[in-house]
Amino acid sequence: LLFLLYINDICNISPKTKCLLFADDTNLPFTPDNIENCTDSINQVLSSFSDWLSLNKLIVNHSKCSYIVFGHKILSNLVPNLNLNLNNVPISRASSTKFLGVIISDSLSWDTHLQSISNKLNKLIGLFHKIKYKLSQSVLKTLYYAFIYPNLTYCITIWGNCPKSHLHSILLSQKRAIRVIFNLKPF
Repeated sequence: LLFLLYINDICNISPKTKCLLFADDTNLPFTPDNIENCTDSINQVLSSFSDWLSLNKLIVNHSKCSYIVFGHKILSNLVPNLNLNLNNVPISRASSTKFLGVIISDSLSWDTHLQSISNKLNKLIGLFHKIKYKLSQSVLKTLYYAFIYPNLTYCITIWGNCPKSHLHSILLSQKRAIRVIFNLKPF
């Protein structure tokens, strides 16, 4: 609470952007009129941000700083890399970013996020497969709802409406988990 009070005025750094804050995570969204000529405007906002940080005796972890250009994949590939700097340190361009646990790609597709979920589920199911003989079915179900189910349902209202073909790996992982818990054979 004290930290939130301490950084409460960060949203007043510039009228050109509105800060998105969550805990110690800060995002500065910027919608330019012309993408080719926006570098100066964004650098002005970053300079104001840098001044605010300096006045409040805070530092930025530059390894966690990046920018992303959202748009159609073909159009976003045409946008040149912007020369953005924070405290005279260049900011790199990212093709995807994690925002509150959801991975958003520059083309606004959910492929990267779904792949991440699928990888997590497969690792967990592998662990379940190793311990299924040592635990009862009710304990396995409890573990399922503690570890697998939250990965399936977190922000599903955002990514769950993507095409069925994209969700296929998630569905297969879900089926594998059920087979492991109930000790069922494939098919």
